[in-house]
Amino acid sequence: MTTVGDKLVSGSDDHTIKVWDTRSWACERTLTEHTEWICALASTPDGGKVFSGSRDSRVKVWDTTTWECERTLEYNASPFCLLVSGSTLVAGFGVRATIMMKSWATGEDEGTLEGHGKIVRALVERGGKLWSRSERAHV
Repeated sequence: MTTVGDKLVSGSDDHTIKVWDTRSWACERTLTEHTEWICALASTPDGGKVFSGSRDSRVKVWDTTTWECERTLEYNASPFCLLVSGSTLVAGFGVRATIMMKSWATGEDEGTLEGHGKIVRALVERGGKLWSRSERAHV
């Protein structure tokens, strides 16, 4: 899940993303462009973009003013977690337990980090550093 203003965005194994109004808890919109279950969501600090990662090995970039998909980023595996750092989208994967970085505006690869022995489950940025956690509890 992620939040955008007074909206909660959730993903599901039914391949959809739902946008909920947190005042009424009514579903305002259902996004259906993924072909597999949604396993990761993130948003920009200003709430202008939401990112959805799916088992279809794609991350979709959504404009939150229109809820249209602006871009699809292709990967060779399913992202398990996402983090937005400026114009960089950081994604954690299970395949080869890697972390991949791409420009979310252009889709250009910005690097790959390796070293976890299992699936990368969490990403946090604090004090200019990237922290990651895997299933083996390594940070």
